[in-house]
Amino acid sequence: MKAPFVIGRMIFGGYFIHAGINHFIHANQITQYAEAKSIPQPDLAVKASGVALMAGGASILLGVKPKIRSSGAGRIPGRRFARHAPLLGR
Repeated sequence: MKAPFVIGRMIFGGYFIHAGINHFIHANQITQYAEAKSIPQPDLAVKASGVALMAGGASILLGVKPKIRSSGAGRIPGRRFARHAPLLGR
């Protein structure tokens, strides 16, 4: 019964680590998008969010306080969706 939880943590944590790495690989494009959305200091915000995503993903992956980390990490996509949901109707 422990194996499914470990596999789930690997998939869930890996997703956030991958997203954090993509923040650095595609930094220019994400920075332009953040700037278009009037985010203050978009370059710094993109790098900081990339580090936060990788740290949260690593925490979930390694099992360091996974319940606390997963509850916070799970909110990120929900907030993004809620913020951009009005755009889907266009």
